Amino acid sequence: MAIIDNTDREYTGNDQEYINMRYEKEMYSEIEAPDAFTSDMMPPELSNRIHDVTQLMGTPFTAGVPITLTMLGTIIGRKVGLRLTRHSGWTEYPNIWGMLVGGASKGKTPVAKALRSALYKAEIEIFNAHNKEMEKYDLEMNTYAAKQQKAETAKKNFAKDAISEDKLIELLKELPKPPIRPTLERLTVDDATPEALADIMTSRPEGTLLIQDELSALFDKMGAKGREGERQFYLKGWSNETVIIDRIGRGHSMLKDATLGIYGNIQESVLKGAIDEAVIATRADGFLPRFQCVGILSEEKKPHQDRHPDIEAKAAYDNVIKSFILHTHKTLKGTMSGKYDSTPYYSLSDDALRKFNKWGKDNYQKIQNSENDAIESHLAKLPKLIAGIAIIYHIIDIDKQDNIIDKKAHFISGEVMTMVLKMVDALTLHALHLYNTSYRKTVYSEILEDKILGITDRYRMKFPMTASDIGQLIHINNIMPKAGTIKMAIEDSEILSKKLNFKQRRFHLK
Repeated sequence: MAIIDNTDREYTGNDQEYINMRYEKEMYSEIEAPDAFTSDMMPPELSNRIHDVTQLMGTPFTAGVPITLTMLGTIIGRKVGLRLTRHSGWTEYPNIWGMLVGGASKGKTPVAKALRSALYKAEIEIFNAHNKEMEKYDLEMNTYAAKQQKAETAKKNFAKDAISEDKLIELLKELPKPPIRPTLERLTVDDATPEALADIMTSRPEGTLLIQDELSALFDKMGAKGREGERQFYLKGWSNETVIIDRIGRGHSMLKDATLGIYGNIQESVLKGAIDEAVIATRADGFLPRFQCVGILSEEKKPHQDRHPDIEAKAAYDNVIKSFILHTHKTLKGTMSGKYDSTPYYSLSDDALRKFNKWGKDNYQKIQNSENDAIESHLAKLPKLIAGIAIIYHIIDIDKQDNIIDKKAHFISGEVMTMVLKMVDALTLHALHLYNTSYRKTVYSEILEDKILGITDRYRMKFPMTASDIGQLIHINNIMPKAGTIKMAIEDSEILSKKLNFKQRRFHLK
């Protein structure tokens, strides 16, 4: 990411004006990220189909990863969770938020459409079945209405002494209960208000997938003033929290354990505003970092391949989607239910738990050393992504084993966890490119340099100060910069490095 600054304006003390001025002069190159995904990061039932589709369409393998994991994770949703600890009950569910970032005409939409074909077909079948149920319901409703009308007439006749009480009681006994209107179970939705989306999610408590061809519309809506309530609805949908929807004149409804997945495509230039919000922490609610399953298309699109698709790869991939849709709490092999939570769950084997705990310690260090709030928030949310992908891979694995016993099927193996962690590392590499703040480094350093010098000169400090102490005296857009940002600014500034001595996270005047 390059910066071109053609201005000679000096910093005048107005942080926002200066940063905006620098932004006006920035020229963004394409986000460059390696296509770090390899076939050993996914079961062959998934990777073979993704390879085939992306090769046919001339796109990198990356293009098929986010849609696949987001789609399968949300289809399972609250059907089953994964216990990430032995005793504390920490359970995560696989509703995943994913995005594919790339320029126009990179083949994002055609790849997603091809990989969603089995899901589309399943939804058409659900719609057709619902229409037949509605036809039956309409007939039953007509019959019920006729009998209800007959009962009302009998009541009037009884009031006129036209029929006996025994006859009235006999007619009322014949009146059936009103038929129950069938509910359409929606797997996906393209766009909806939170109120409408809550109704759709109620029809399928396991989870609903919001798919938007262009995520820019969602980010624009979430960033608009007065939309804070809608933003909270989506945040709770990721976290599986209970949502209460209040409707004017229609009372309220409660959606317990809301489970929402989101997938969409977006261009990197359009995403800039949301990245700025997350990095500078002007809106630090973790909305963007919840998009854990990120792929960046940095390669140029290649020509289409004129050949037949791999039919076997397509059949295996589509069968996974179909089985995930058909699975219920009862058909999933090896699940257990908790004492206080009836939702079934899987557990980690000893080997998988060791690998997860080791990853957790390494990730904790990365969080402590993260250079901005967005990276910290993203890394802190990765355990949910690990759990989601582990559940997907585990179900694919045990569904192939007809004679597997429940006790063995309950535990996710170390081999599966190894594959999962490789995938998560690759996804994280792509995601962190979004939060690369090297282009802000110069801006922050210049502002911090002036402010730190002003503080040290004004107070003639003779005592050691931590980076956090200095942070309490510095404001950038009324946001306290992280200690790591201050440390970075001091180390990169020749003026400050000569004036301040950095020892054991404390600064002394030289």
